Amino acid sequence: PADDIPGRLIGEKVGLDAFDFAVPYFYGEVDVIQDDSQLVFPNPVVNFEIFITNTKALDSFELFDIRGRQITILNTDFNEFSRRTRLQFPQDTSEGLYILNINGRSVMLLFKN
Repeated sequence: PADDIPGRLIGEKVGLDAFDFAVPYFYGEVDVIQDDSQLVFPNPVVNFEIFITNTKALDSFELFDIRGRQITILNTDFNEFSRRTRLQFPQDTSEGLYILNINGRSVMLLFKN
């Protein structure tokens, strides 16, 4: 039909552009940049648990209060499919600033009740 001609003309232009854009991906000529940065959330801590993205099963986690005393991590639950780790802390953890060490890298956490 005559009312389909503008759509066909647009489709021809967009289709060729899309094809030209996709060809390097099919031949492996484009480097995909993978972001392995870790995100710790929620911060402030809610319900005495946090999640860390882009983790590995053997990652080490330590929590310290502002005075340098180590705080017990009750549970470390790693999900291999999402590469996310959930850390659970004691219910009696006081409000305040804490330092979470992830494989030697430090992240500041705020606990609020």
